[in-house]
Amino acid sequence: MAKIDPGVNFIPDEVVKNRKREYRKKSGNKGALGLLVLVGIISGGIFGYNFYINQQIQKANNEISQHEASISALKDFAEKGYKVGVRLTETKSVLDSRLYFSKLAAELSKRVPSSVTITDVVMNETGTITIKGMANPNYTPVADFKDALLADSTEKGAIFKDVQIKSAGILEDGTGIEFSMDVVINFASLTDPVAN
Repeated sequence: MAKIDPGVNFIPDEVVKNRKREYRKKSGNKGALGLLVLVGIISGGIFGYNFYINQQIQKANNEISQHEASISALKDFAEKGYKVGVRLTETKSVLDSRLYFSKLAAELSKRVPSSVTITDVVMNETGTITIKGMANPNYTPVADFKDALLADSTEKGAIFKDVQIKSAGILEDGTGIEFSMDVVINFASLTDPVAN
């Protein structure tokens, strides 16, 4: 049997170099292909992540737009509600400060003596009323009328605060007395309606 000497190389050196070059080339191609695949996967992941983030941003922007529209609608509603509230407050203020002159008339009619006839009642800008009338047979019913008006003037809710007789004289036909008086009114007592 023939022995092959391990030190003898029957393959030319050029073939060995070509094989090594081919092996390195294949290894480099495999590495480049692997790197290309890895770059493709990473790029796809980044693209997918960016697409997802953009979708979330778009969704959030849509929700913001919807909520801004709701807020805008509520803002208009709140402004209208505020205006209605202001109007209600003003209306309540007007109603609370309203004077019930029917209460004044009722109190005045209760205090007029039977022998006194009122001919004229005038409201003055100074917060007084001027009452003109006639009384018979003498000055006594006029004094009684004044006393009746001042009967509760010291009480808290009194309507009539003060009474000044301006004039009093005998009628031309002599059948009675003609008089005129100024009555100071407590307007705060006229803000409550007449109790039934």
